[in-house]
Amino acid sequence: MLLLTGACGSPAPAPDPEASAFDDGPSVDAVVRRYVAPFSGVWTAAEEALEEEGVALSRRRRGETRGVLVGHGGLGLRVKVRIRSMEGDHVEAGVDILPRNPALAEMIQDRIGDKVSLAKAKANLFGETSMERTYRDDLEHCMAAAEGACRALNLEIVHKHLMETRGRLEARDDSGRSARFTLRSTGARGSGTEAVLTTDATADSGDKTFLLRIVREFERDLVRAGE
Repeated sequence: MLLLTGACGSPAPAPDPEASAFDDGPSVDAVVRRYVAPFSGVWTAAEEALEEEGVALSRRRRGETRGVLVGHGGLGLRVKVRIRSMEGDHVEAGVDILPRNPALAEMIQDRIGDKVSLAKAKANLFGETSMERTYRDDLEHCMAAAEGACRALNLEIVHKHLMETRGRLEARDDSGRSARFTLRSTGARGSGTEAVLTTDATADSGDKTFLLRIVREFERDLVRAGE
């Protein structure tokens, strides 16, 4: 009877394939908050918050739904931020510091929250439309493909900035409509890249058509580069 009862019970939930890969050891009195924002937005906010607090990042490990940032601040502090997607539109971020420094952990969370809120406010104010995709190609190849797409579509490149783990390119068409590529490495140098393409929203859905044209040309350029 016991065996029968066990067989008829509810199946165990499927394990999260990224849970162990991005666990990165025990957490010590982490300051945890949840944000209603895309995973990529919270990840970007956390990176920028750590840099602004003077934390030198030594490790970035990121998947589709989980990631961990590890760095070192002044006085020998080791700072770790774990980020994971939750149900609905929620993303959880936990900050723990050794030796324990709850005040600094709260400050980092405040910065993350401010940046997430600012990104939402900008999107609402300017009515932006964006598309987000992840590619196996490295950051340098994706930046080159973004430039190639702009040239093929006769878009004028007005700004380009490329760093070791991130890049940004802005371009405009003849009417002044803008397109912005925000590129971030998903891991170590030479690994995949997350690409977010953004433009101003329009009432006639022309913004989505505009973005799709650029994305198609961008991906064609990546394929040609890989041949």
